[in-house]
Amino acid sequence: MQAQRLAVCGWDESVPALLAALEASEAFQATRVVDHGTSALVRARQVTGLPCALHPAAALRDTEVDAVLLAAPGHAAAAVDAARRRHTMLIVAPEALDPASIRLAAESAAQDSLTLATLRPAYRASGLASMVAAGRGQSIEALTLELAGDQPRVLLHAALVATLRLLPGTPERVVASAWGEPCARGGVTVTLRYDDGRLATLDVRRADLSSLRVVAESLAGPVPLRRPRADDGDALAHEAARAALVTRPNLVEAMLLQAEAAVLQAIDAALETGEVVMTESTSRTALHVIARQHEAAAPAPTRLARTTNLRLVLS
Repeated sequence: MQAQRLAVCGWDESVPALLAALEASEAFQATRVVDHGTSALVRARQVTGLPCALHPAAALRDTEVDAVLLAAPGHAAAAVDAARRRHTMLIVAPEALDPASIRLAAESAAQDSLTLATLRPAYRASGLASMVAAGRGQSIEALTLELAGDQPRVLLHAALVATLRLLPGTPERVVASAWGEPCARGGVTVTLRYDDGRLATLDVRRADLSSLRVVAESLAGPVPLRRPRADDGDALAHEAARAALVTRPNLVEAMLLQAEAAVLQAIDAALETGEVVMTESTSRTALHVIARQHEAAAPAPTRLARTTNLRLVLS
């Protein structure tokens, strides 16, 4: 099978490993790098030896490509425009992007029926992906994830992805609090409340040693979820191989990515303003502030969802 021509839209320190994994899958071959900054393009040229161009939107408009990689913030509009114009594959690395970029990519994939692939090496390496696969089909009413490690923000993102796959739908309310320096340096607690009574609590903190614990429960009692473990092999290579198998649009994946972006934005808003934030799942997911906490931002008291409680703890 001939490798797909891949344009890289945006360049930073996270891109080389992603690009190397995609090319190692033999399904993609990078042909061009575009970025808004000359210094980024100098580094890209040194690493790849590929043609590089400023003004991403204009450069991609005149480039014949089969896929576009978006793995750097600030380039979502150009990547989405290129994918939409040529109806090419859009490969997104959400763990490296800001919520606004994720949301723009997700909305375009859903509205324009783009072929969408996501790369989530941190989520894969954490063991959460294997846990979600084992827990699919379970009627979970409440969920708690407690994680610790040296990259709290990345862990929070991975925990959110796992939650949205175990408790389908978009939470109605998001309450978040942080301590220490900004949440990426200290810790953060997030409570997600669904309009049908389901509840998820994510507790992520900085620590020298990673940790994970898992507990789950439904109306009928404890949910037998296999203890999370790191997936065997290279997580990034696994994600690249998975992307290589994507051949057609997947509305479910696009909608999950859209919900992910909405909740990430709600978390950031709650941490910044001390407000209780509601997410609304629509064709264009919107955020609405519904109440203000007059005290310092703190998670609302955790109540059992309906009659039972589910806890996941990573340690």
